[in-house]
Amino acid sequence: MKKGLFILIALSAVLLIAGQAAAGISGTSHDLRSFGLVNGTGEICIPCHTPHNARGLNPNLPLWNRDQSNQQVFPGIGWASDVCLSCHDGTIAVDKFGEFPGTTNMTQINGGRYVVDNIDGTHPIGSSAIYANSSSPMEPGITDSSYPVKTFDGQVECSSCHNVHDNSYGGFLAMSNQGSALCLTCHAL
Repeated sequence: MKKGLFILIALSAVLLIAGQAAAGISGTSHDLRSFGLVNGTGEICIPCHTPHNARGLNPNLPLWNRDQSNQQVFPGIGWASDVCLSCHDGTIAVDKFGEFPGTTNMTQINGGRYVVDNIDGTHPIGSSAIYANSSSPMEPGITDSSYPVKTFDGQVECSSCHNVHDNSYGGFLAMSNQGSALCLTCHAL
């Protein structure tokens, strides 16, 4: 009886979290249904995630349903940027997931506006996390899952400042950047 109750509670928690993530994506540019890029599945999550670790392409992301680029567009980046670049580097079709071969690259969507092909002049990704703000709650190499800004394996990655499942702050930012709040989390003036 206890084991059954535990499984029911765990399953309910997973479904609640998945439902919240899907709700955060619905109607945003990460909702590939609006571009007709779900290959007839009609599902919001499957372009990125596969149920039950069916593919297991990335050990850091056991539910990941996309190939990673074999072109190292940005050498030295970690898995928390690789996931973003599996679409945003423009080398893998956005609708290539699971068994679907894909035909549409990010360069064909909105004039390639969301392709990251050059990070000069932007925040470095795949770099060691060095903080100038001594009062920062984030120390290099520590990930506090309750805090919106994170490091991954001691590095700044795309997912350090962006939350793919929540566009509440625009640009899929992990927190508001009003008054440079996101930047000042790590950097002192």
